[in-house]
Amino acid sequence: MLTKVLLSVVIVLAIILTIQLASVPADNSRAQAASFSGIWLTEDATGSDIERVEIQIIGPIIFIRIWVNPSKVLGEWHTNVSDAEDGIVSIDCEASEFDGLSFTLISDSRLEIKEHIRPKPGVPAYYRFDQLRKVEEME
Repeated sequence: MLTKVLLSVVIVLAIILTIQLASVPADNSRAQAASFSGIWLTEDATGSDIERVEIQIIGPIIFIRIWVNPSKVLGEWHTNVSDAEDGIVSIDCEASEFDGLSFTLISDSRLEIKEHIRPKPGVPAYYRFDQLRKVEEME
C-alpha cells in the first residue's frame, strides 16, 4: 500500500515538473524576444497611424503598448516570448481598427509593423506597413 502511495506521489511530482518546464520559454525565444524590447518611434509621422511602440519583456511575457499620437494610447497587448522565436511577434487587436499586428525586426535595426486593417463594412481588408526606429532600450 505504501509503495502505491509513493508511486502516485512520484507520478504527480513528475507531471508538475513537466508542466513547469513546458511553461518556461527556451533561451533562444527569450533572446529573440529581448531584441524587440525598447521604445520605438515612427520614421514618418505624416503617413502613419502608429507613432510610438513600447515593448517590454517581463518573465515569459512580451508586453506591447501602442500610441497613435503623443497623448492617445491605442492599446496594450501581451504574448508569450515563444511567439518571437521565428523573429516575428504577432498580436490580435480586434478591439481596435486593426484585426492584427505583426512586428518584425529588419536588417538595419528597424521595427516593421504590418497592420491588418479592417475598414468599414463592404470595403475589403488590406495591409499597411510602418517602420520605427529604436530610441531607447527597456529592461
